[in-house]
Amino acid sequence: MKALFANQTFIYLLFFVAASIVSFLVNRWLLSRSVKLGVRDLSKTDMIRWTSVTKPSVGGISFFALFVLSFVGVAIFGGSELLFSNASYIGLFAAMSFAFLLGLADDVYNINPSLKFMGQLLCANVLYFSGIFIDISILAEINYVLTLLWVVGMMNSINMLDNMDGITGITSAAIILATLGVMLVSGAVSVPYLILMLGVLGALIGFLRLNWNPAKVYMGDAGSQFLGAFLASIAMVFLWNIYGIAETQLVRWSQFALPLIVFVLPIIDTLTVSFRRIAKGQSPFVGDRNHTTHNLAIWGLQDYQVGLTFGAVSCVSILFGTWVYLNIVAQPILCSLMAFVYFLLLFGGIQMVYQINIRKSKQMAARQAATPKVKNLKPVLQVSRSRTQTVKDKSIVG
Repeated sequence: MKALFANQTFIYLLFFVAASIVSFLVNRWLLSRSVKLGVRDLSKTDMIRWTSVTKPSVGGISFFALFVLSFVGVAIFGGSELLFSNASYIGLFAAMSFAFLLGLADDVYNINPSLKFMGQLLCANVLYFSGIFIDISILAEINYVLTLLWVVGMMNSINMLDNMDGITGITSAAIILATLGVMLVSGAVSVPYLILMLGVLGALIGFLRLNWNPAKVYMGDAGSQFLGAFLASIAMVFLWNIYGIAETQLVRWSQFALPLIVFVLPIIDTLTVSFRRIAKGQSPFVGDRNHTTHNLAIWGLQDYQVGLTFGAVSCVSILFGTWVYLNIVAQPILCSLMAFVYFLLLFGGIQMVYQINIRKSKQMAARQAATPKVKNLKPVLQVSRSRTQTVKDKSIVG
């Protein structure tokens, strides 16, 4: 038995299982006692719901709780001097804490969009000046701007993706798994980051048990803001900076390959939704039912099938991302080109689904126009009444 517990792999797996169980129990407890948290007066927000059913947004609390417990575990078993003598760990904890509190404040008080944006910028600056940033250029200014864009962009992108049961949870879990895979394959295992990622991954697994369709609980802004900041941080450490310090090149374009693969789903969803809203003369930050997930549902997939589709694509991204990491140093041009083609294929496939839905809508509208009007005619693309998920796309502006 002693030999078994001396095996570090077993201990890490045990920690992950324990984190998953604790997350599930915490969410069940919060669900039974926090019915109103995160449920706001919809007339005062930009939230759009599939139905009038509201559910508590307490999942983010379990994410942050497991993150803190993991951090405490690192301090206890790894030595507090390991954490508190390293500016990057202090900065990571500070930024994640502020991201969580920022989202929690928005869940409870629906804070001003400009204040929310300033809070996101603060998180990005804390990470940058504590040593967690994208090192892609010999010019510090380029690294700084790109770091801010990445962190703020991911905090909003993960928030925008949180629009259907289970989608953000399964996508975020896959991103953490991909990052863990790259770290383990590289051989440069960081025990503190390993424990933190396993803790947050366990939090997501426990939460998904209650967030899978039909969901009983949502993660809320507290969850999406924390996850966006956390995922952006681990990506800067293990996915962006795979070459080490940039010493000669103005911009090393091949460094975009791994993040593009691993974060392909939130990036595609954000770009597609933003561009289509702008094309219609709308604000890209005002919620609607035109996300990638919604169009897959309108196309014909059931809600749980949309989640499974995102999970399948995420698994492909994990495997492909690991392969790219193993080969990109030796073949940077080939790997970068393959990453770009992978992105374009998925992006193009999603646009095809959008166009099919638009064509169906026009054909149905034409048929309706050619027939006598009937009272109580159902909407062309009405979503099944049984669906209870919520569009919670608030992004920067709510």
